[in-house]
Amino acid sequence: DAWRNAPQRAVEGALVYQAHACASCHRLNGTGNYLGPPLDGVGERRDRAWIEGHFADPPKYSSGSIMPSSQFKPDQLKLITDYIMAIPK
Repeated sequence: DAWRNAPQRAVEGALVYQAHACASCHRLNGTGNYLGPPLDGVGERRDRAWIEGHFADPPKYSSGSIMPSSQFKPDQLKLITDYIMAIPK
């Protein structure tokens, strides 16, 4: 029911998250792995520029990060950033 009533942009952002296998390293809403930090509430801790920059060059924004850089198309970057920023803690 939540998927049927979710805003289309949120669904599209979740699909980008899923297509890029983000849950293979990160937890979100209690689902995923523990290799990277959980993403719940990240929008409360970081601003949009930080999140987008982190996708492009993770070690620059998080010292010691093993996350690979993500080569999102501009529309994908907006969708996944909007999605991650909207997830509450």
